[in-house]
Amino acid sequence: MSVAQDIEPLVNDTVLYREDGAIGIITLNRPKQMNAANKDLRAALSEALDRAENSANVRIVILTGEGRGFSAGADLSEGMQKEHATISQHILKDYKPLVDAISRSDKAYIAALNGATAGVMMAVALSCDLIIMARSAYIYSPFTAISLVPDGGATWFMLRAFGYQRAFEMIAEGRKMSAQECFDAGLANAVEDDDALQEKVIDRARGLSMQAPLSLKYAKKLLRAAHYGSREEITALEADFQYILSQSADFPEGVAAFMGKRKPNFQGK
Repeated sequence: MSVAQDIEPLVNDTVLYREDGAIGIITLNRPKQMNAANKDLRAALSEALDRAENSANVRIVILTGEGRGFSAGADLSEGMQKEHATISQHILKDYKPLVDAISRSDKAYIAALNGATAGVMMAVALSCDLIIMARSAYIYSPFTAISLVPDGGATWFMLRAFGYQRAFEMIAEGRKMSAQECFDAGLANAVEDDDALQEKVIDRARGLSMQAPLSLKYAKKLLRAAHYGSREEITALEADFQYILSQSADFPEGVAAFMGKRKPNFQGK
């Protein structure tokens, strides 16, 4: 078992960041406010995402929340930041970059949803590559209650997870989707008992960190491209990526380990 490393604190303590071997752990840390996203949390989360991306040690990133929930969404008590003239600018400049950072990252992200996951922060969670939910967790689109629509890319993720009718139902009626429903729909990869969630997620992250980093990187790129690409385009992209991987140092190491019936020592090179 690896030992957690001491890491310099972020710009503020609304988000915590630490590294445990090859795992980066990002924890939203406003439990009294159900980890609602305010300006401080967005700034600290952006910094944490940058640290994980730029860390040579980190291969897998866990994103979770402190307390009873992952996040209640945007902190409505804060209001819109005065540097933005419109709410459109607020969404595109404050939240879209968080979703983009996870979606475009070369590293695999696991969302460990420990409770309520709502509003714009639901889009942040759904942008992760794996989603593991506590049994009491749920995702929730509360926007119609205040005469708004989902934002941050949430509708894009919801449509692909649930299909049109279920996604519309969830938005229009403000219905909470339980962890089991998310699992049954293929959105969640696993549902764990609440008190076992963190341990199970870390165990899964450790196992994933032993896989070939370049394979994970390019598999992520392929699957995300496949959302909008044709079969012909994705087949060509697969061929391009396969060539890149075949030229890596990890490929002959993987073959040698397979033939020698030993664990490979992948370097991500």
